[in-house]
Amino acid sequence: MEIPDQLWQIFATIVGGVISALVGFSAQRISERRSKNELLMRRLEEVYAHCQDLYDEHNTRINWLLGEDSVSKASFMAGPKHPGHVMSLVKMKVRSYAPNLTSSLDEMDQGHQALKAYFLNLEEAVLKGQTLVKETDYKTDELKAHLHTLGKGANEVKLGSVAKLQRYFG
Repeated sequence: MEIPDQLWQIFATIVGGVISALVGFSAQRISERRSKNELLMRRLEEVYAHCQDLYDEHNTRINWLLGEDSVSKASFMAGPKHPGHVMSLVKMKVRSYAPNLTSSLDEMDQGHQALKAYFLNLEEAVLKGQTLVKETDYKTDELKAHLHTLGKGANEVKLGSVAKLQRYFG
């Protein structure tokens, strides 16, 4: 029995349609994966930059404070502000895009929270009218120790971000 030409055409059309659908589906999946990888890479680069920004902003605030022998309410309020917004960005992005770095994030946050509490206590004192005195009300060693903790955690988060990024380039 011979198969009519029309049946061959129908069969070829069906096979061609299935192949086209499979190619289209595969191309869509590859495109989605590429888009997700590009987003992840961008977010990891942002985490790295935010970690550095957070450290730099805390360091600037500490250096400003330590550069003053005494600080009045007016000068304290005019000084550098708490970089809480940067830490919020780091937390959100690490928890969303690099949850394997949360232990490093926690160490970084310990330093950040310690500095936040330290400066809140100083702010409370100046709001009561107290003039702050260096090495009495704020101590170089304590501030530097908190900054060191923050910096150590930030460096670990940055290294983890770089390691995760290298998977895409290595």
